[in-house]
Amino acid sequence: MLHGFLSTCSDQCRGPSPTNRDLICDDLLTPCSPGDPGAVEMSWTDVAGDKLLEPVVSVVNTNC
Repeated sequence: MLHGFLSTCSDQCRGPSPTNRDLICDDLLTPCSPGDPGAVEMSWTDVAGDKLLEPVVSVVNTNC
């Protein structure tokens, strides 16, 4: 199932800063399933743009 911007939950993660790829941030958020460990219920509009770690999406995720 593709969660993307339709996600109602986010998970805190570590990754490159969206504003400076040379920096690693420990407080980024990425969409996840509600049952994932560490999932926090929130809308994508609640996530600041500089805190969003976009998920990797492949054809497998789209169920095509």
